[in-house]
Amino acid sequence: IADYVNVPPEAPTIHIDPDPALSEQYLSVIVDVDSYDLDGDTVSYSYEWYRDGVITAVTGTAVPASETTKGETWTVVVTPNDGNQNGTTESASVLILNTPPTVASVSIEPTTAYTNDILTAVPSGWYDDDTDTEAYRYQWYIGGLPILGATNSTLAETNFAKNHVITVEVTPWDGTDLGITVMSGALTIQNSVPTAPGVSLTPVYPEPDDDLACSLDIVSVDADSDNIAYYYSWTVNGVPTGISSASVSASVTNIDETWLCSASATDGTSTSAARSD
Repeated sequence: IADYVNVPPEAPTIHIDPDPALSEQYLSVIVDVDSYDLDGDTVSYSYEWYRDGVITAVTGTAVPASETTKGETWTVVVTPNDGNQNGTTESASVLILNTPPTVASVSIEPTTAYTNDILTAVPSGWYDDDTDTEAYRYQWYIGGLPILGATNSTLAETNFAKNHVITVEVTPWDGTDLGITVMSGALTIQNSVPTAPGVSLTPVYPEPDDDLACSLDIVSVDADSDNIAYYYSWTVNGVPTGISSASVSASVTNIDETWLCSASATDGTSTSAARSD
């Protein structure tokens, strides 16, 4: 009677999925070709996972994403067993790559902007699975066209004028990879209201035959460099006169009346506050 000699199973063919892998992905060992057992025994497998050559506590077919970090090399060793003895092992390895960062959105501040404002891009919702340092790449646009050299988080007021439509795109950057770019909403640069003029009424002590003049002591300034026109109005003893010129003829004034002149500035779109004397 011949003694039965068990033949151990042969090594299976395996690979790790995904390959390459990101730190946000879990790892799975896939058996492509099962272990062959000459005796027809049922074959089971045991698993050992190594991180950079050091064995870990993971003994299943998968490694949670929380266990992996970019730059690590993970190796799985699969051992077949036919119920009697172990067979020939097989191994596979994979390198954990960097996971690109993401950003949820970007806005522009201030939300109401004028030609003398500095605009700031404000990203929000940064996420990086590798906990890399938060950083961004910027590009500003006017009317959908990129502004040459405008690649910082701020945009100086020298780059735009009123009625320009401004947007900014932001791309998250973790020092290794760029993430997906997001675009802000559109911001239209508003018209700047001229500053109020300074006025004085002359002469200070008028005689009955003196004309009255509403003189500009301080001219208005328009941040948009728009042309400025002035509106005048007069009251006598607190009652509007309907006079809209810069002067009043002595022929319409009387002794013991109190006259007040007011002036405001307009750029054709907006009108300043009025100043009186």
